[in-house]
Amino acid sequence: MISKKMILCSLVVLFSAQLKAQPSYHLESGSLRLDITLEGKRYKGALQLPQREDVYEIDVPMTTTSPLFKIHSDLDSVTMTLAADSVYVVHAKLPDRNILITIQALRAEKNASFTPQYISSYKNTYTVILPEVQELLNCLFAITPTGLRDSNLINHQGYYYKEVINHFIGYANDPLVLKLERKLKEGSYASLKMNSNIYVFKNNNIITHGPYNNLGWGGINNLKPFIPELERFAKETGFRNFFRSHKKYYDSLLKVYEKALDIRKQWKWLENKFPIIHDRYVISFSPLVNGSHSTIKVEDNGFNETIMFVAGPVLFSSYEKKIQEAMLGRMVFTEIDHNYVNPVSENYIPLIDSLFGPSQKWILPELTNSYKTPASIFNEYMTWSLFNLYAYDNYKKKDFEFINQLTERDMIQRRGFIKFREFNKILLDLYKANKQKKISDLYLALLQGLRAL
Repeated sequence: MISKKMILCSLVVLFSAQLKAQPSYHLESGSLRLDITLEGKRYKGALQLPQREDVYEIDVPMTTTSPLFKIHSDLDSVTMTLAADSVYVVHAKLPDRNILITIQALRAEKNASFTPQYISSYKNTYTVILPEVQELLNCLFAITPTGLRDSNLINHQGYYYKEVINHFIGYANDPLVLKLERKLKEGSYASLKMNSNIYVFKNNNIITHGPYNNLGWGGINNLKPFIPELERFAKETGFRNFFRSHKKYYDSLLKVYEKALDIRKQWKWLENKFPIIHDRYVISFSPLVNGSHSTIKVEDNGFNETIMFVAGPVLFSSYEKKIQEAMLGRMVFTEIDHNYVNPVSENYIPLIDSLFGPSQKWILPELTNSYKTPASIFNEYMTWSLFNLYAYDNYKKKDFEFINQLTERDMIQRRGFIKFREFNKILLDLYKANKQKKISDLYLALLQGLRAL
């Protein structure tokens, strides 16, 4: 059995392998609450410590040179001047235990640097990819306690999942797996997975490749500290041979995507309905992903890409071919359209806040950790209902009615968006009555109509 002391030591070594280790600090507290400030301002609220964890991690984006970072309790305080790409350790003595707090100061950089050559090569194109380093990370996620338990995070169905578990489960107590479990509990799944797309394997080394600096929403590459351990884990587990041995399977999924998805049709429809233009789409997928999707818009040098991180095309095989294609299209569409919906929603935040502020009216309680703001709840309703408008325009009446009912069922019963049927009807009726208008021009009428719900 691995002792807690060994785990703590291995975590500190893990950090310092990629980041510069700084002198450690000591802090005493008479309570289970620590306050944090960055440059004199409260940083993401108080650090509450009721759960019996031994290590807490904080990722800090370095947006200025040498920012002041302070942790203070009812009895004591620690102040440090952060340096980019460094790790700081605070030994905190609490009433019931001792813990480590690690602060990763990560350099904040723009998402990408697009050269003229890159822009000319990729403008008005889309690409579907299954990246190797992302798949390594997904295999690691799959054997964490959260990944083994959460079938929405990890797709537990099919032969490939069984192959992953059979090959990697013996490494479930690896220090890297334990570290990633902590990051999953923090809610870092999407940003870690998205940032893995920056990297490729060169022999047994993991290196950056292409125009990207970070692909996380927070402006930092929070995967960077893990690269040495990812290289080690891949080598010890024979991951690269595992990946190569499944290449035919991956290629078959890529072919399904290429054949079934009509990205250009979705792209054209959205840009006819919104005053927003995108230059390129990238769809990054894995058969290990289930319902936890994400997207980011990357802009530089007058060029913008929309990158979507979604599941593999293996989730809808029980439907007839036309409906399979629609459901696969919905999976990608409802990520693409966030890049059209969210910017328009920003113009209506006060009204959205007033309507969607009581979240229990709109979503089940267990969703509040994932959808923390009224705008995030509204945008999720809007993006899924928008797909039904697309289906209304592009499928036969019988198929549309089935797709519409299926989407309503999935949003209410499977996802917990309890007012989706009513929301969807209001938007669909508005759309049918105002086909000459852009959907972005219907927001005010939609929000006014939602007052009655």
